[in-house]
Amino acid sequence: MEQFEGFMEYLLNSLVNTAIHLFELVGVIVLIVAGVCGVVNYIRHDPTVRLKLAQGYGVTHAKPEFEDAAALAREHGVPYQEVVKEIFGKL
Repeated sequence: MEQFEGFMEYLLNSLVNTAIHLFELVGVIVLIVAGVCGVVNYIRHDPTVRLKLAQGYGVTHAKPEFEDAAALAREHGVPYQEVVKEIFGKL
């Protein structure tokens, strides 16, 4: 019986240690991918538009930050409303 308990203890320790290493690896990969995406978007000057979210009573309302959408409209020479329509079309 002691031999079985020793084997089970060894097995569980091995599984737990392996799982911990795998989860740490996944976390590191997520951080690396997020960092690379952030740098690439910064270099490309990706025009990300922030959204304001209002939630309450089971209703969620979203609208783009005015300055972000207005800057895109000026940059592309289109009306503000077209930018807003395009933003909501991509959500």
